[in-house]
Amino acid sequence: MPKCLGTSPTSPPPSSLLLFSSKHFLSDMPRAVRGLLIECDPSIKSMILKYDEERHDYIVEDLDDENHLVIKESQLQNLKVRLDQDLDEKIMQLDESESE
Repeated sequence: MPKCLGTSPTSPPPSSLLLFSSKHFLSDMPRAVRGLLIECDPSIKSMILKYDEERHDYIVEDLDDENHLVIKESQLQNLKVRLDQDLDEKIMQLDESESE
């Protein structure tokens, strides 16, 4: 076995050190996430931020202005469906309250 720097006769073999190091570093490495830049009204942005607080499913980055977010590309369709459902529900509630 080739000699490695920093090893001693009592230290584990280098492959064990590499395995341990690999596990440690891989868990701390950033992961790339494909995202989409979206522009929306501040009210819609606040709804998306609220959804994301629950499970962190949607937002990659909040761009600190009133109407821009980077969201996970894979979640775009789910987000649209959820927004449509909630907005339809709010519109129906408004219609009901106006008719009373």
